[in-house]
This record gives sequence, C-alpha cells and structure tokens, in this order.
Amino acid sequence: MKNLFLLLILTSTVLFSCREASVDEETVSKNTPVSYDLYVAGNDENNTASYWKNTTKTVLSSGTGCTATKVTVDNNDVYVEGYKLNLPAYTFTYYYWKNNVRFDIEQQLGLQSSDSFRLYDMAFKNGNVYIIGSIKNPASTSSNDTYQFCYWKNNVKTVLHNQSIGGYYSEPDMDIINNDVYIAASSNYTAGNYDSGYYKNGTFYSLSNTKNFVKILRDGSNIYFLARHRQTQALELYNLSANTYASIPSGTNGQQLYTAALDNGNKYYVFPDYYYKNGSQYNLFTPGSLFRFYDDFKVLDDNIYQILHKDNNGIDYKVYINNVEVLTTTNTGNQNGRFRSLTIIPN
Repeated sequence: MKNLFLLLILTSTVLFSCREASVDEETVSKNTPVSYDLYVAGNDENNTASYWKNTTKTVLSSGTGCTATKVTVDNNDVYVEGYKLNLPAYTFTYYYWKNNVRFDIEQQLGLQSSDSFRLYDMAFKNGNVYIIGSIKNPASTSSNDTYQFCYWKNNVKTVLHNQSIGGYYSEPDMDIINNDVYIAASSNYTAGNYDSGYYKNGTFYSLSNTKNFVKILRDGSNIYFLARHRQTQALELYNLSANTYASIPSGTNGQQLYTAALDNGNKYYVFPDYYYKNGSQYNLFTPGSLFRFYDDFKVLDDNIYQILHKDNNGIDYKVYINNVEVLTTTNTGNQNGRFRSLTIIPN
C-alpha cells in the first residue's frame, strides 16, 4: 500500500509538471517525490480507539469505548491522543498512548476530579510531552481568578494566567517550534473584553483586542497565525516574522472556515463545500459523491490528504490522496468505524 501512496503522489506530480511549461531541471529535482507514511486516528468497527499506518490497523490498548482524535509521530515513537465520554455525567477522561501504552493525563498531572481539568491541545517533540488546559485555581482569592490557564511540559506546570471562566472564547492552539512553546490564546479578561495574541515560553504577546488568533501555521521558517475578527468574522493571515496581515479570499464566511494549511508558499482555506488555493476555488469533494462532509484536510509537497464522511450522522468514512480513495471504514451490523484526523510522515 505504501507503493500506492507513492504512485498516487508521483502521478499527481507528473500531471502537475506537464502543465508547467517553464519548469527547469533544478525545480524538478527539488520536487522529486519521496515515500510517505500515512497515519490516521479514529475508531474501528468495534468502537475501540485505533490508528492506521497506511492500511495496517493498530487497536489501542484499553481503548474500548474511547475515541482517538489525533496521531503524532516523533522520533519513530507513535503518540495518539484520545478521550472517553463518561455517561450519564457527560464528563471526559483524557488519555494519550505512546507506542500503544495508555496514560491517564489527569493522573499524570496529579489532578483530582474536583480540579475541573479541561484539555485544549497536546504536542510531542523530542520525547517531551506538552499539554495545555485549564484547571480550578487551588489558591483562588476572588471570582476573577477562579481558573488557571496552564501548560505542562513533562507534567511540570506553568501558569500562564488566572481567569474568571473555565472555558475559552476561542480554542487555544499549540506548536513547538525550535524547542520554543508557542500557544495562540487570549488573556487579560476585563468586563467581557480581552486581548488576543500568543504565548512564547510563557510570555504573552498581545496582537489585537478585536480578533481571535485561532490556529498556528508554519511554512518553511515562517510562523503564521490565522485570525478571525470577533464582530465581522472576517479572516486574515498574520505573518509573525514580517508583522503583516494578508486577507483571506473575499466573500468567504469566517464562521464556516474548517481549517487552513500552508505548503511550499501555497495557502489553502477549507470551507464546507470547497477550498481555496491561492485565491482559486476548488471543490472539497468530487461532484456527485456522497462523501462530502469534512473531517480533516492536510497538504504536504502539493499533495492533498482528506478525510470525508458520508452524511451528517457520520456513517462511513474515507481517506483520499489527491481525490483517490486509499482507506475506508469497516462497518459491522450497527457498529461504524470512524476516522478523525491524519498525519503524513516522509520517510
């Protein structure tokens, strides 16, 4: 199946190259495809947290009834994030697996159920485990500091700020860049107003009090933040290095944006039925296809990887590379598998 992934990428690149009349030998050499491994996180037909490497499924230990949400590969170690929904209380227990060994996150952090832990994001880099979340402030002095927004590196807590609420107006996003911890988040809540920007190694840098910065993106050595205006929902892309904003294609509804991706200077913005690449609009799915509902969208070396499902009830999922199906869920009786996210690793 790995050969199929390589063949699909080769075919895509050859077709693209044939359309370019002025591609020189150096460019062709730089764009020569390499082999890729495709990792997909989700649930198998037995409702057990699992991940797939290409088409090989790994059922995660103690994963029955759990949901796998994200897979990361770091120095050949495979990390999978997930949770278990506890009914009827509708509380969550958060887990991650390292090479199929499960860890209870709250236990690792030394938290109790009374701490009201909420997980926002995780990252894994050079064997280190990073977590961002909020907990009840153990030393609260007023309603203004009831909760703490924190990140943990290998279970060591850093309090970023205290706040009056346990949730966030926009979900924080984290990335580890050159061993620096970047977190897109908000701070300085006062009477419903707040500043948005990012933390770098625990220090907050305010960028706006009218926009939310909802996603960290990278392209080469450049760091970007995806910004959404709080009132108009207009979208912009902020270049941290250049301190400049670029507008997202006009006429788009920021509330409908699913995700964004940067790759080799190309900019992708994904909406319910279509995506933009550098201002040109393309169908998110093949016209007439029943698989038209978004789950994930990634781009690497001009190749597009997607997870789409069949209807709003989530029945049947497929993974596509450049619109060619490479993986599908297996369903048995009333049980339905589900794909949630994907990761591509060159090898």
